[in-house]
Amino acid sequence: MKEPKYFDLEELLRSETALNHGIENLPSWEEVENLRELATNLLDVIRHEWGQPIVVTSGYRSAELNAKVGGVPNSSHMVGKAVDVRLPSWSAKSITDLFKLIQVMTEDGLIEVDQVILYRKKKIVHISYELPKRKQFIVK
Repeated sequence: MKEPKYFDLEELLRSETALNHGIENLPSWEEVENLRELATNLLDVIRHEWGQPIVVTSGYRSAELNAKVGGVPNSSHMVGKAVDVRLPSWSAKSITDLFKLIQVMTEDGLIEVDQVILYRKKKIVHISYELPKRKQFIVK
């Protein structure tokens, strides 16, 4: 299987909440493969089109970690099929611009997404790669 160009497994597993609360956040092999697919077929393509770094704030979450952060019980994060991203503090572009780019890329058939949620106050975008690919875009 092809390896991601811009993202690595460590980045997709990192969690300050898990570290601060002693939560083991280890995926199964199947979940690792899901993360690799998400990074290769979705995140890398978005990052390439965006032309600047994108920071993963939340990737894989164990059930315990998901509960701790207040995630929904059936979160796609728990199977390695969702990420939350933000922009580096130095980025001149806005998170709204990234959201719009993902929407255009989906409409143009460059990527497939299930759900993309822009959290304006948090300045993050949630992207899920779960089936079915509903192509749902939400602004909160």
